[in-house]
Amino acid sequence: WDIYESGRDLHSECATKFYGPNFTKHNRDVAKNVNFGVFYRQGAGTFQEKHNIPESEAQPYIDWIWRTFTGVGEWEKTVESEIHSKGRLVSPFGRKRRFHLITEFNKQAIYREGINFYPQTTASDLTLTSAIIIAREIDPAKATVVLLVHDSILGDVQDSYVDEYKTITHQVMTTSPKHTCLLYTSDAADDLT
Repeated sequence: WDIYESGRDLHSECATKFYGPNFTKHNRDVAKNVNFGVFYRQGAGTFQEKHNIPESEAQPYIDWIWRTFTGVGEWEKTVESEIHSKGRLVSPFGRKRRFHLITEFNKQAIYREGINFYPQTTASDLTLTSAIIIAREIDPAKATVVLLVHDSILGDVQDSYVDEYKTITHQVMTTSPKHTCLLYTSDAADDLT
């Protein structure tokens, strides 16, 4: 948590660990690929195949991540347990992901889907809420929200309005979690489909 609470960048921190303080953009990209991949259970062979990262480079990195971020492994086990006991997961904002017919053949893929569900769905809800608020706050004659891409919001903005748009967007994007949390309660979340 210290990395996030202090405003540091996880991928840069990991690149520094493996490549030193003068790491390149490519080194950071490798770190980013490995970070996401490890937490979604990719192995060293997959990194070699997908990202052209030698297994001999990826495996020590993978081992270090699991040793360093032990809470992630524990959390993933609770996700697996919830999938088995309830057959579904519910996001903090009430979205449900149901899992049917879990077999030995498909369970690893289902676990990966479940692990992916919480961060991706939560980021999606926060981004959607931000976009709604931004659309209400901006001058529609000077800017429009065009598209949401994962955790990003694309706007079409007149040149003269860019600075104001940036200010509004920054304010909303850094405070929308507070607004979003007020929309739901934990009691109501289980009733949402």
